[in-house]
Amino acid sequence: HRREIPIEIGDNNMPYLDISITLHDLQQYSLKTVIDLGASSNLAIEIQRDKGLVPPEGSVEGIAHGMGGKVKIHSGRIPEVIFGGFKMEEVVVSFSEGTLAGIPNPFEKANLGIGILNRFHVIFDYGNKRMFLEPNSSYCMPFE
Repeated sequence: HRREIPIEIGDNNMPYLDISITLHDLQQYSLKTVIDLGASSNLAIEIQRDKGLVPPEGSVEGIAHGMGGKVKIHSGRIPEVIFGGFKMEEVVVSFSEGTLAGIPNPFEKANLGIGILNRFHVIFDYGNKRMFLEPNSSYCMPFE
């Protein structure tokens, strides 16, 4: 079933989506994410220890390469990612030790990537600040 979801267009003309995540302490966090169709990850979050946004125990360290160069990441599963009335469970998320995309912008602390968006048919309506999502055959596949 297709859903209309409001998005925000930033001063940089990039689309943003408000999401909610649940970490293993069962604490819910609201995040403004940049919708990044060039990011292969599901969701990348900049570590913010002061807010409790830290990788789950047992996460795997690695290096990610992006527009801003290399950044150290910790990948692990979180219980939930929720947006637009859709709830995804046991999502593999990358927690970044550096600024995402190499752009020092206080609003870009999280990127929603193609790893999640490829589970939907996606239509952007930038003029009306909205997008439409309809689950496709990949929607129920487990996150790897």
